[in-house]
Amino acid sequence: MGSIPPRDNHFFFLTRISRLLVPVIVAQILVTAGMMIAYNFYPNFLFWENTSVVDDVGTLGMYFFIINTGLGLAIWIIFLYWFYMAYKNLKVLYVGPLRHSPFGALVCLFIPILNLWETYYNVKEIWKYSDPNTLPSGEPIKYISEQNIVRIWWISILLSIGFLFFDRISTSTISDSLYILALYMWILIVRKVTFWQNEKYKALSSPQN
Repeated sequence: MGSIPPRDNHFFFLTRISRLLVPVIVAQILVTAGMMIAYNFYPNFLFWENTSVVDDVGTLGMYFFIINTGLGLAIWIIFLYWFYMAYKNLKVLYVGPLRHSPFGALVCLFIPILNLWETYYNVKEIWKYSDPNTLPSGEPIKYISEQNIVRIWWISILLSIGFLFFDRISTSTISDSLYILALYMWILIVRKVTFWQNEKYKALSSPQN
């Protein structure tokens, strides 16, 4: 596969952080799916803030909303750390120029408008250069078909947010369905990149290389 780049040997194994992140994502999938089913039968479960009468359904919906929001925040906080370390690992796994420094890539996630496309391209960069079938120079070892997991993940998130601006049951159902799809793609990205980076690093740092 080629020798490990001598300029930076500080590799961070993503296994632990991935094992923390994936269960939180799964938890949000379950909570979001449960909420989606509930508010299709009891609209007040979702639109509890629009009613003048506080009932048990509305109260339960409010609690679920708080829990789901907390899970969403936890996912992004953990993912930001995972993202930073995964991007930083590219300094070991790839010898070519990157779009940003690890810190620069992280900052791009917080810049309005710019983050709409930079997030996608930076995660795609992590995906591409973590692949063991890609040499440290960036050249593919063998032809592999293009996978659109990162693209589906990001488009699903953007569309899910967009549908939230329509205060209706139907659009809320579409938004949540898209978000569940994005969460599933998120799991695939995290698990695949974690596995790929570990395997690529071990191959590059093995004595035979």
